[in-house]
Amino acid sequence: MGTTFRKNELVAMKVQIPKTGFFYAFQADDQGTFDVLYPQASGSPVVPSGKALRLPVEEELWLGFISSSVTLAWSPQRIESLELAIDRSEVEKDSIRAIRDPEDAKKLDEELTRLLKSNLSVKRIELNVD
Repeated sequence: MGTTFRKNELVAMKVQIPKTGFFYAFQADDQGTFDVLYPQASGSPVVPSGKALRLPVEEELWLGFISSSVTLAWSPQRIESLELAIDRSEVEKDSIRAIRDPEDAKKLDEELTRLLKSNLSVKRIELNVD
């Protein structure tokens, strides 16, 4: 599934959680780095069924586009590999957590790709710039 945006267009996504569990969202850019959209820190609490989340969570922030993808993952249990990736991320000046280290970004990309093939509720949305 893909959506085309104009360069520098700003948007936010609203996601409704299907069942009580743990939710994760990462935006990958075409440089191979990731922004952590949700949760804002590792060790996140359970998200209740039916809760609507805005991505990015901060009302004053928006997703700006170069070609990228957003991967959304839900699980009834914490996904330790994603928690570790979030724990290793760095907080940037706009308060978004980012994974810029090439080795950490590669590990996260491999894990998200593995999760896409698993039985968990994982979806990747391609965000294309026209």
